[in-house]
Amino acid sequence: MRFLFNFLLLFILFILGAELYLNNLSSFRGPPQLMAARFEIYKDKIGEFRWRLTHTNGHVIAASGEGYTTKVNAIGGVKSVKENVPGSIVDDRTL
Repeated sequence: MRFLFNFLLLFILFILGAELYLNNLSSFRGPPQLMAARFEIYKDKIGEFRWRLTHTNGHVIAASGEGYTTKVNAIGGVKSVKENVPGSIVDDRTL
């Protein structure tokens, strides 16, 4: 039984090593994460910078509520969302 366990462990390690080699990864960082969305920065009709969070299916998930005069400020808005979203809660105001 111990032999079988060791054999399976070596086989799994071999497969992982082959996958890392084929993917040209320098270190194992866990399973690959699929990109579900991306932030896009664009200029609106009046020349202000805006951002939107777009899912891979093309649907806009969120968008900046204001235009920014500089691209740096729009990027700051994206950074703020990325930092604050993980700790956010759902405030159900329909109750």
